Amino acid sequence: MDMDTSKLHWGHQEYNLGKFAEKFKDSFPKIINVTVGFLGQQELDSISSSTHIMVHSLLCQQRAVFESKHGKVLSLPVTISTVGFYIIRNDRREGPPISLQAILESNPLPVIIQPITPLVLPWLSGGHRLDTLTITRTYEEQLLIGFPFSSKGILSRHTPLVLPMYMKEVRIALAEGLEGLDQGQFEDACATLGGQIDELGLRNLFIFQAEVPSNLRDLSVAQVCSCLRLLNLDQYCQAFEREQIDGDLLYTVEPSMMRETLGMESLHVGKLLRFREGWRPLLGSSGAEQVG
Repeated sequence: MDMDTSKLHWGHQEYNLGKFAEKFKDSFPKIINVTVGFLGQQELDSISSSTHIMVHSLLCQQRAVFESKHGKVLSLPVTISTVGFYIIRNDRREGPPISLQAILESNPLPVIIQPITPLVLPWLSGGHRLDTLTITRTYEEQLLIGFPFSSKGILSRHTPLVLPMYMKEVRIALAEGLEGLDQGQFEDACATLGGQIDELGLRNLFIFQAEVPSNLRDLSVAQVCSCLRLLNLDQYCQAFEREQIDGDLLYTVEPSMMRETLGMESLHVGKLLRFREGWRPLLGSSGAEQVG
């Protein structure tokens, strides 16, 4: 089912994300309206006011904090799988490259590491390249996972939104009812929407770029569309769904077919081809720069 969001009754109290998560974490899903938005350094790091969202769950993610020799600070999810690292001791590489999680499990902090290829932060002027890094600490970050409603009240089940607690300026209001339904019916309607997301499985939705596998052949059509959204190419999702392009078929689609059959612009074709070959975008956010 979908929901006519124009008929929702909104509570008068406003919450920041932290207070909202603390109060309602055991009673999701909840429907919210963003009353004060947040403008980050990129589209993935922003949320517009008047956005209606079904908040599905609260996710806790372990992240590691890095410092570069130039004083730049960034963080990565501990489970990131798209980047391998060398351990550096006495200015020399020690052993083969391993995952970040393996480094943290077997080494006390701080520890100096080096990515297989320098990390590039494209949102900085000129593109800042990070080579040798020092892991200084780890921390746990809480993120609200939600799904937006379209202007017609259709829940975008394959388009998760991530609302991290560092968006301190964001204010939200809670939907307390729906015109034509009593309280019990409204709560049942919310539970039904949440159940539809449960059936899809959150692990099948690529909320973080670190979760996208290097080999895309086993992806479903829905998962391929999640990758398109990661690349800000969601305008092509309908065409990919119409042609039933899953991960295996994606590798057989020629650039000319992408342009002529799927209606893709040349720049977007190049972007998708790079992605198919293994390139992944590095994403940033406020405070300590965050990737993934």
